[in-house]
Amino acid sequence: EDLSFIILDEMNLARVEYYFAEFLSILEMPNPQEWKIEVASSDIEGDPINLKNGKLLVPQNLWFIGTANRDDSTFTITDKVYDRATPISINTKAPYIDAPMTESIVMSYEYLDNLFKAAENDFPMSPKMADNLGKLDLFITSKFNITFGNRIMKQIKQFIPVYVACGRSELEGLDYLFA
Repeated sequence: EDLSFIILDEMNLARVEYYFAEFLSILEMPNPQEWKIEVASSDIEGDPINLKNGKLLVPQNLWFIGTANRDDSTFTITDKVYDRATPISINTKAPYIDAPMTESIVMSYEYLDNLFKAAENDFPMSPKMADNLGKLDLFITSKFNITFGNRIMKQIKQFIPVYVACGRSELEGLDYLFA
């Protein structure tokens, strides 16, 4: 039930879509019970509980975080990969932070998922913001010939309520994701 994170460092030393494409496709399936990766041809006694018929069920509480550098020794990350991720650019080094020790927080996936659902229920995107998002979409399409699809629209509609639940504004949330 705990949240688990897999950190994939320097993902673009090889082309991400060469080794992670199957995961990207599976994680978009609407039914999480179908999130299965084939890892073996058959079962063996003592297999992990999420490995059945040679397929590993990727649980909802498993999240992937990847790092990538932008320099001449790496591959460019394609739009296909960016469409399925939320990038955070770190372009400057932060000053030293001496954070005080704090108590650990134990949080189950179920608890966090319930927080996300509550945010979507309590802070849905306002009709005005949805209208502004539509206008923004038309503007960038007409001026720059750039479009974004249903996947990104879904991410925006899920992200903004959580952002607002954390004490920020819809406009800041849209600006953050859009930028």
